Amino acid sequence: MLALARRFAYGWLMLTVPLLTSVAGCGKKPSPWQDQPGPKVLVSFAPIYSFVKSVAGDRGQVEILMTTNGPHEAKDPGDIELRLAAEADLLFHNGLELDDAFCTKLSKAAGNSRLKLVALGTAIPESDLLEG
Repeated sequence: MLALARRFAYGWLMLTVPLLTSVAGCGKKPSPWQDQPGPKVLVSFAPIYSFVKSVAGDRGQVEILMTTNGPHEAKDPGDIELRLAAEADLLFHNGLELDDAFCTKLSKAAGNSRLKLVALGTAIPESDLLEG
């Protein structure tokens, strides 16, 4: 009888702990942005981050999307990218077909109507672009 009670308790524990753990993780995740005034600016990859961070200084927050993968490897936005984009004001990207698909997909999936997508490459006159 004691063995049956132990098996029941063990089985109940094995079912209950994962369930409670998964329910505990279902709450709203905290914002990835700091609570500071100024625009929240996303950039696609490191060279753009360096420039935008230098210009923004302390007047805004700048976050980078592609930290481990480059723009050539970017496929689908993950959870953190979507959470950043959901609260961002601007998203600067290369705009010369390098990261366009990823950034367009991210801006549509973020559900943020105020997010402005800025393709930096479109500011370059077509006559100055080189094939490469």
